[in-house]
Amino acid sequence: MTMAKDDKWQLYVVRGFGKDKFDPSQIEAGLALELQPQLHLAPMAQGSEVFRDLVSYIDSNPEVSFEFVDAKGEFLGDTESLSASLETIVDINSALKKPRITHAIFKAGALQTHEEKHRLMREEGYSPEAAAFLNKEYLNGLEKAKKNIQAFKEEASVSSITLLIENVYPANFDIVEGTEEKPKELQDADLRWGKTRWMPSIIQLGDIGVVHDLKHLCLGICLDIEHFEGAIEYSKLHNQTNRPTEHSWELSPLEKDLWYEYGIFIARGYPIDFDSEINRSRAIEQMPEIPIAHLGGQVNMFYYDIFQGERVPVIGSHMPITGPYEENEFIRDPSLREKMGEIRIQNLQEYLSSLHEKGTRKAVLEHHVGEYTGPKWDKYTKMSRDNVRRTLQDIGAQVT
Repeated sequence: MTMAKDDKWQLYVVRGFGKDKFDPSQIEAGLALELQPQLHLAPMAQGSEVFRDLVSYIDSNPEVSFEFVDAKGEFLGDTESLSASLETIVDINSALKKPRITHAIFKAGALQTHEEKHRLMREEGYSPEAAAFLNKEYLNGLEKAKKNIQAFKEEASVSSITLLIENVYPANFDIVEGTEEKPKELQDADLRWGKTRWMPSIIQLGDIGVVHDLKHLCLGICLDIEHFEGAIEYSKLHNQTNRPTEHSWELSPLEKDLWYEYGIFIARGYPIDFDSEINRSRAIEQMPEIPIAHLGGQVNMFYYDIFQGERVPVIGSHMPITGPYEENEFIRDPSLREKMGEIRIQNLQEYLSSLHEKGTRKAVLEHHVGEYTGPKWDKYTKMSRDNVRRTLQDIGAQVT
């Protein structure tokens, strides 16, 4: 895909369409705000009648863009869901009067699941941030992911579907087995993620498709700027410069290959190190093509907000894109709200400027406010949309 550098940006928003019964309300809510839908597809959790009605809806709305689908599944790990997603996309296109879905977005996957890492933490004493695998295991996982990518890429191309890979955090958010295990103050303090299994802490699972390895996976990129920002945040803490003396040692040939080829250092029992702090614009410049980007207002993966007079960690992922002087009920501390708003808009400008130069012209709003339609969703979606539009205009870009 060759991306033009002189056309207008098109804005999308992630949209569901029902689990047991087709429901277009999320799609319609986005269209009312001039945002095209990027459908979220999870065929193993959705009934066939849902897709039958989706086909009818797409055919009845020829002016709406349905070209991008964010699909369930991974190239390393959950390949069963990936296969089901791809098969469903092909079936949808076949049932339409004219094929409309052209791109499917997947994640690469990780060496370990949360459950596997938790077991290793209990039985072998690993810390959450420590790598519980060797260099060789990481490289084997990377090669397996690349082989699966190539196989699925060939399968998709037969049906004229382009696969894209979404970048991920170098260390993901941790989870609890059930929300009842989550401390009550964490449940109550976090207005968006408090009642979920997600925790305001990180865990190393050996994720593939972060930053350093994207060019090796032979796919175009769906650049998630929140995941990318999380990688920058991580690399500031864990890089060659900051590596403590007690685990600075001579590199083996395999470690040298990993270091020089991918810019990371893996020592089992320690956090993964980057060779240096990630440079935002330089890393984007060196990536493969980026047909589309996911936009959110995360400044930090988690931050400490005021709750009942105490500082409590709160998850920052999928924050609405609000400025320093705009309402944001999800950050209670007014000085923190203003500071994070300033950083958020500054980061957005840097990302959109680099992406525009790269040739990207499509972006998806990917914020979470506790509901997917309704007054609150409308309010924060308008604010996010307007800040993206204004930022694009500030860098000299045009928006549809």
